[in-house]
Amino acid sequence: MDNVSEPMHSAAVVQDKLRSGLVWYAAVLPGIGLFLERFTLNKYLGLLLWGLIIIIRPFCCLADMRILEKRGVMSCSRWFALVPTVYFFKRCMRLRHNMAIAVVSMICFGYAVVGNGFTGGLMIDDQRIMNAVRNESIRSVTELKNEKISGSIADAAESALDNAQWSIVSDGDVRTVTVIGTSKSGNDSVSLIFKVTHDGYTFTGFDLEKVMKNGSEIKDEEREEYLKKLFSAESDG
Repeated sequence: MDNVSEPMHSAAVVQDKLRSGLVWYAAVLPGIGLFLERFTLNKYLGLLLWGLIIIIRPFCCLADMRILEKRGVMSCSRWFALVPTVYFFKRCMRLRHNMAIAVVSMICFGYAVVGNGFTGGLMIDDQRIMNAVRNESIRSVTELKNEKISGSIADAAESALDNAQWSIVSDGDVRTVTVIGTSKSGNDSVSLIFKVTHDGYTFTGFDLEKVMKNGSEIKDEEREEYLKKLFSAESDG
């Protein structure tokens, strides 16, 4: 028994279309969640975001159930609210509406399950972290953000350095990615050391932690000038 009664006034439903704003909102909410993930800075905000979505969807279904019951259109077990997509299918069948809401809900929910940050975090490994660093814009380096250069860090580094070699070391959520080579502009031995933090949900930190020249770390204004010289030489070439 599914505790769902037949529509009491199906003819009236056809003539007087019910408003479906609440169920449409609940149906697309997982898709909205994927968009809002772009603005979550860490796993705690991610938990808050998806926790709210998990709570809000059943409340929308419950509110819709009450509206239908008050209009004498359909009576439905409250348990269906816990599985919104199933409720949408039942609702469409009982009210003899097309299945658009249910299908959209199923698609959005499927994409949310596969595409959310927590699922993606399960697949994060050293190679993916290294690729993320290599593909990051060279202008994400603080000293170079206002320079007239473009392209990825990998393109810039491998154009500015001879025999560029990449490596990665893991320490919990923190990865240290290093590219070493010999500068084409000054024949210096150069090491660029990036510190990357991924908390299992999203990237929470990215920084060019150290710049090494001939075995010694360079800092502050010297570092800024050296980076501009190193990569502007690549840009000019």
